[in-house]
Amino acid sequence: AAITETCRMALLMGQGVQARQPMELLAPVVSNLCVFTANATLSKAQQSSLNTRIAQQLQIDGTAVFSTTFLDGVTCLRAAIANHRTTAEDVDAALDAVAAARD
Repeated sequence: AAITETCRMALLMGQGVQARQPMELLAPVVSNLCVFTANATLSKAQQSSLNTRIAQQLQIDGTAVFSTTFLDGVTCLRAAIANHRTTAEDVDAALDAVAAARD
């Protein structure tokens, strides 16, 4: 049940990314993983720089923890939802933090 719920939260995050233009999913949501960019309108190099900065900033200030991964020439934000206590509110707050750090 806990694993199913973390996978459901990753799907919810994917839906949240799709609803928050110019964020964009860069891979299908698989299992508990959500891989996306904070701003798909930028060049690949600019996206990579932005996504790296956002991952670092959010982790340093304790807001959210995203790792990064490299896909199709872009360093992406990668959420691996593993905590069974993660809620829909947590997912929304993390995506809101990405949007705020982006702007």
